[in-house]
Amino acid sequence: MATYGLYSAIQFPTRITNSSASTIDSIFINTVKFNDFIVHPLINGMSDHDAQFIVLHDIIIQNESNYFCFTRKFNKSLALDFNFKLTCESWDSVFSYNDVNLSFSNFLNTYLRIFNSSFPMNKIHYTSHTKAWLTQGIKISYINKRKLFLNSCNSNDSEIKIHYKKYCRILTDVIKLAKKIHYNNLLVNSSNKIKIMWNIINGNINKRPRRNDISFININGTKTYNSQVIANTFNTYFMTLAQHMYTENLKNSNSAAIVNNPLNYLHDAYKQTIPHIKFKFVSPKEIEDDVNSLKVKDSYGYDRI
Repeated sequence: MATYGLYSAIQFPTRITNSSASTIDSIFINTVKFNDFIVHPLINGMSDHDAQFIVLHDIIIQNESNYFCFTRKFNKSLALDFNFKLTCESWDSVFSYNDVNLSFSNFLNTYLRIFNSSFPMNKIHYTSHTKAWLTQGIKISYINKRKLFLNSCNSNDSEIKIHYKKYCRILTDVIKLAKKIHYNNLLVNSSNKIKIMWNIINGNINKRPRRNDISFININGTKTYNSQVIANTFNTYFMTLAQHMYTENLKNSNSAAIVNNPLNYLHDAYKQTIPHIKFKFVSPKEIEDDVNSLKVKDSYGYDRI
């Protein structure tokens, strides 16, 4: 449990007899994250086993609108990739030590490295679906609308029904105006208006992004789920594509001398003289500024580097 930063917060005996005193039913917390706490024993007088309760003073409640968690994805193709990597491992670092502790540590490190590479940790954000345009006044109007609806259902007075319908029309206009103001503010304050526009459209039609991962492909009539084999097949195809096209053109061409010179393709496409490339001096500071201006993404490896 110490591996996950969990330590016992109970430092006093909770089961006391005439001849012994022991601590059972301990409370384990992350003492590094929650270092301001108080633990009290609760003597119930019914047995020799006392209860205990803990008070945490520094709990930070995460905002629900920006809540996230880490999860792993498991499927058949990833499981096959995991098995394939295990079979390719030689495990020399495990059997090269006579100390069982060192052998187990090397085995665990190798196993976790393969496991994290096959089943990487993904950060998932849970955004609350609270409508930003829904103000407190509109919420109160919804409550009043509900009351008017019940009154109109339980009454035969036509004036009450007319008042309810009029109230509904006014509330509908207020909601449309609130949405219009909210969406206009999003567009005005956004640096990428096209993206915000499509987010608004997809949100109103209740469209969520979907991920279509390749689970299997047919290779020469054989279906394979192994992600490593799939990646190698794509790499082999694109690495040999140019040579394959060149060979096909050589077979179909009547003049081998023209095909053997790739510059003829450029001369046929560009009749005018191609200008010389002029290199401009770039300082290390400019390169560093360009690198720092790149957008940071979560495309790191299993070691989060």
